[in-house]
Amino acid sequence: MDWEGTRMQGSEFSYDTTVGDLQALQSFMMRQVFVRNRRDYIIALAGVVLCAIFLTAVIVLNASPRALSMPRSSGSFLISYLSLIAVLLTGAVLALLPMVRLRRRTVRMQVSQGGPLVGPTSLNIGADGLMISRKLMTTTYSWGAFRRATVEKGAVILVIDNGMGVIVPAGAFQTDGERFAFAAEMSRRITDAQPA
Repeated sequence: MDWEGTRMQGSEFSYDTTVGDLQALQSFMMRQVFVRNRRDYIIALAGVVLCAIFLTAVIVLNASPRALSMPRSSGSFLISYLSLIAVLLTGAVLALLPMVRLRRRTVRMQVSQGGPLVGPTSLNIGADGLMISRKLMTTTYSWGAFRRATVEKGAVILVIDNGMGVIVPAGAFQTDGERFAFAAEMSRRITDAQPA
């Protein structure tokens, strides 16, 4: 099916982008980031589990400090007890460092109902790229900026980078044929723009 011959005459059509569409885009992109950084996520998760173990040990020791098999002389027992608690709490903090590093690297998109990415949207397909116009902003992307086009839950997602992309929501298309023809046309243009 030729995209140009469907309901769109020329190269412009309009649709409405919702917060749900952008949340779907964010969810898709987060999965992409997870796949590319699976090892970092596993290390961060192991750090969280280790932190929980350290904190559990501190709670158990606080509940029953006499369970420690240390000499019971008042001064040395107290110093040993407090030193052990300090070591466990330091270990808990250090175990969270991989999660903190990962969180700082993760792209988080915060979208509000009145923000510039939500509302009536116009998409222009040109020879050099896409122009997306909204009430508060207009963005132009050259075809070379995109890596691929994919259909996810009825929406067409144009992937730019590991955590970035452009979504054309499912509501922008009247039929599945129109959706897949649009995705195929976007894929063709993206492929043509890639360096040899």
